[in-house]
Amino acid sequence: MYKKDDFFKAVSSARDSIDRYLRQLGVSTNSRDYDVYLKQAREEAINSLTQHVSQLNIPLSADQINYLVTKISETELDNFEEITRQLVSDAMSEEVTESNLAIHIHRLQNSYQSEQGISQELKNIGNQLVKAILKPNRVIDEEATAKKQQEAYNNDANIVKIKKESRIISFGDVVTEDKLQLLEELNLLETRSKYDYLFSIGILATILFLAGLVIVFLKKYNNKIYNDRKDLLLLSLIVSIILVLARCLYPYYEGLVIPIFVGTMLVSILLNMELAVVINCVLTVGISIMVKGDNKFLIMGLICGVISAFLVTKASQRSKLSMNGILLGLINVVLITALNFIYKSDLQTIITDSIAVFLNGLVSMVLTIGFLPFLESVFNIVTPLKLLEISNPNHPLLKRLLIEAPGTYHHSLMVGNLAEIATEDIGGNALLSRAGAYFHDVGKLKRPDFFKENQMNENPHDRMTPNLSTLVITSHAKDG
Repeated sequence: MYKKDDFFKAVSSARDSIDRYLRQLGVSTNSRDYDVYLKQAREEAINSLTQHVSQLNIPLSADQINYLVTKISETELDNFEEITRQLVSDAMSEEVTESNLAIHIHRLQNSYQSEQGISQELKNIGNQLVKAILKPNRVIDEEATAKKQQEAYNNDANIVKIKKESRIISFGDVVTEDKLQLLEELNLLETRSKYDYLFSIGILATILFLAGLVIVFLKKYNNKIYNDRKDLLLLSLIVSIILVLARCLYPYYEGLVIPIFVGTMLVSILLNMELAVVINCVLTVGISIMVKGDNKFLIMGLICGVISAFLVTKASQRSKLSMNGILLGLINVVLITALNFIYKSDLQTIITDSIAVFLNGLVSMVLTIGFLPFLESVFNIVTPLKLLEISNPNHPLLKRLLIEAPGTYHHSLMVGNLAEIATEDIGGNALLSRAGAYFHDVGKLKRPDFFKENQMNENPHDRMTPNLSTLVITSHAKDG
């Protein structure tokens, strides 16, 4: 605490230099120019103290230095010095380190403020003074510490041997640094420093098995998709989207919030239901590894995923899809409640799980409806929803047919009804038949009056040769 002694010596020296300066000049209080010489003496004293304070790195202002030199009495200065020595001595009697230095400085500053024997100006000076003079009295010798740690590390008495099959850590235990290091060394944790090749090989083999299952299924039961590069790209994109969503969401709530049903429903709508069931199983098994084998997620994904594929396979309206989303959420709730009964879960777990899986079903349907238009457009896929849109009477081409060829329009509606009934009887795509029937005669828009159903008065064919008449009639297919 030499800086404290140097500070007060500098203050006393500066104050004493005023009297010495006046005595050397032979100036007394009765002299005519006393005030002028006094002012000069004080300025020199202030400059001298300013230099000393700057060298000591004590952050005092010019007003505070002026106050110490010219304003306070010797008694006040002595009292201030005594209080400062006592407070600093008390602080240094305790352990002061780099980590608690700020606490000690704050405590000293509070002690200054509670002192009654000094002015507020001196208290403020004391606050600045302790910042500069108080230093740590306990410093860690890093070299000696490292040496002691190495000696302890090499000491056989400190080596802990863990027997085979013994428990290292249990559920609820505090994970200390030594236990964490032990788990890492036994390759029971994923660490950056030690890559787990066996783990990666196991994951790769599982992925190859799942991919092989899809390939075999496509080749044997869906050869059309297997040979269609566009459909394979669509399938890969859907699977990738679900895996990315799972990777982003799996840390939250044991994987029950992962919208795995989106992939199943998209495949069911855009490709076919049988493939959707297989993809659902593949995704569920794959993601269950990601979520550390959560049984509740695995069972819910396998059962409710298949149900979601059935729910959307006959959906022909987006409003119906929305209602199916609510229904899927309710099915999820029933299943997860049953699983929680099996696992003896408490009421809080049942409620929170139910909320999570209900929202999962609802959000999955919302995402499915959101992805559908994009995928339909990019991959040029005709879905039941797309067929409904183009079969709408407000379609521009159908409106033209109604206005310019009303007879053909009525004929197309009748053919659509007949085609739909016939296609349903043979198990075909009735909606596709209806849409095709609506547009099968749009070529007649080019010459509507040349066809009987649109003729109101005369028949133009009466003035034409049979060959030309035949050519005009048969050309409507090409025109369409």
